[in-house]
Amino acid sequence: MEPLNESETAAHGGGRYRYAGSSPLAKLELFLLDVSSLAILLLGIYIMCAVVSRNLFGTSIPDETVLVSEAMIAAVVLPLAFVAAERSFISVDIFMTWFDRSPKVKALLNLLGSVVGVLAVSFIVYAAWKSFWGAYEDGDYYFGVLSVPAWPGRLVFLIGYALFILRLLLLCWFDLRSALRPQGAPPNGA
Repeated sequence: MEPLNESETAAHGGGRYRYAGSSPLAKLELFLLDVSSLAILLLGIYIMCAVVSRNLFGTSIPDETVLVSEAMIAAVVLPLAFVAAERSFISVDIFMTWFDRSPKVKALLNLLGSVVGVLAVSFIVYAAWKSFWGAYEDGDYYFGVLSVPAWPGRLVFLIGYALFILRLLLLCWFDLRSALRPQGAPPNGA
């Protein structure tokens, strides 16, 4: 993801990236992106220590697989809202390039993608809430030496997907406004 130059940055709300802007939600998305990056770094260090201790000292770190799987949740799920804000989804570019000449059709396709995303992610958010609340109420934990509780990882999963659906809802709103804007009108409505 390449940052914008100064004039593009000012035109997009002063944020570091194209779509994220400088709103509180965008700042939270950037923070969660940083947390995800930190989780990946710590995962690498932790796995390296586990391999070294197993091969050099013949001992393993307790509950290694549980801790790695819980940290992977943060690494994978927390940046989802940022990815949505940047519109960095995996897409079939061949179809989008056909419609580059028509901003209205492109906006309608973006709206369709956002609506489908909201519909798909809403089920995941509901299931994540049920899973988190059940684990929290029941006091679930992973069996092992450390007895790691299950609810923190499920809460991180819920937070990541809740922010993702919030960003998708905002994209639906912006895409709908773009699709309904008269041809040639400025994007900010001025």
